[in-house]
Amino acid sequence: MSLSDDCEYLENNFLQPSWIQEQEKLLKVDSVFKNEPMHSIYAKFIYINQNQYIDKVICKTIPLDVKDDFSILTNDLLIQYIDSNKLKSKQSKYKLNDIFLCNFDLLPSSIQMFSKNEINNQNANSYLKKVDPLNDLIIYPSTFVFHDINTLYFIFEEEELEVDDEFFIPKSILKHKTDSIVSDSKKKQTKKVRILLKPHKSSQKPSKNITRKK
Repeated sequence: MSLSDDCEYLENNFLQPSWIQEQEKLLKVDSVFKNEPMHSIYAKFIYINQNQYIDKVICKTIPLDVKDDFSILTNDLLIQYIDSNKLKSKQSKYKLNDIFLCNFDLLPSSIQMFSKNEINNQNANSYLKKVDPLNDLIIYPSTFVFHDINTLYFIFEEEELEVDDEFFIPKSILKHKTDSIVSDSKKKQTKKVRILLKPHKSSQKPSKNITRKK
């Protein structure tokens, strides 16, 4: 790679205004550190098949409406994202099972203590919460270093499609019906013929009784 290529790579990947601003914030982390509302959040749509294996993961960025001191995703938009990301095949479909929000909204003064905490279920439950899609989702501000980590998880599980009994005819019944129709058709096409035979006339004349005179 030439020097010009190196410069171009640095300019495209590290010298962007957003990257510079983030680095400046990190340098001032001890002096200027506050929670900020998120303008968007990462979303992961996870599809679990019938064998309880992750079959597919789709990642997207969802824009958020920023209010005075929090971000919001309305339930109407939430339901739209659910419906637009459902998967379906001829044999099965993926149905929404759960939605979870991972949001590290701890205070800046608690970050150092948080980094030393043991990872356990209690700590995890503090920042991972179940989402009700029937209500608006409120996302509280967090420190900018967590904005790329905060994630919305949509969990879909695969289930078999139910066959409508009204339109489902087993093959054995179809075969039986077809055979019956063919048999009836043959019976209708078969004609019975009766042959009447006339009695056979004998060529010999009937004998007469002859009485001899004595």
